[in-house]
Amino acid sequence: MGRKTHTREQSQEDFEELERQVYEAFLARGWIIPQTEGDVSRTEAEMATEDNQELPLAMRDPYTLLRRAFDTRPKVLALTPVLQETPELLARAAREGKDIPPDIEERMRHDREMAERKAENDH
Repeated sequence: MGRKTHTREQSQEDFEELERQVYEAFLARGWIIPQTEGDVSRTEAEMATEDNQELPLAMRDPYTLLRRAFDTRPKVLALTPVLQETPELLARAAREGKDIPPDIEERMRHDREMAERKAENDH
């Protein structure tokens, strides 16, 4: 049985043809923007034949859309510990179970008390 052998030039030509076909397919689907003047002209001609609608005024200014996206704040819920000891256990877990020196532990206790007071005053 005869076996086809490809030369290096044929393989390169096959690859370039495949690359062109992929590019054309992506361009046709709108997955990439036109890269050449010919691509732009062809895309504009296709758009002229399609039934395109104008964007609403609110969507024509990209900066308005970006501001709206930045002004939207995600909803963040505060987690409440199930057990009274949970914050202390989490603090120790963050230190990989190592002993905490007494001065650091005192500072942590003080910081926690200040945070709790601040939280009570805010509510």
